[in-house]
Amino acid sequence: MPKKITDKNISKTKKIIKNKKKPTFRGHFGKRSVRRKSKEKWNKWRYPRGADFNFEKADGKKPKSGYRTPKIIRGLHPSGFKEVLVRSIKDLEQIKEKNCIIRISSNIGLKKREMLLKKAMEKKLRVVNA
Repeated sequence: MPKKITDKNISKTKKIIKNKKKPTFRGHFGKRSVRRKSKEKWNKWRYPRGADFNFEKADGKKPKSGYRTPKIIRGLHPSGFKEVLVRSIKDLEQIKEKNCIIRISSNIGLKKREMLLKKAMEKKLRVVNA
């Protein structure tokens, strides 16, 4: 596995991210056959709580410390780049890395968003939610 992310080894990092295992437990309540496995919101781990719910082998494994993602891909965007949240122009000016993707905060207005997009284009940065 590559130690640092550079232009050369981003394709390797993308492959690692793609092959990352996801939990098998989908949903929380009801019969396993009835759960909506196609919907994204059901396709994540939720600890089975309550007296009415018995954890069985069919529910998959419980996450433990050994299930953590590899250090090289932890906190990365699926494209393989480091993701940075931007709330202001100051945040954008502080970014010095070339291999990163920026995500503009959701509570930014239209005028400020357009200013941030122009600035990002000047710095040749990728924007996730342009």
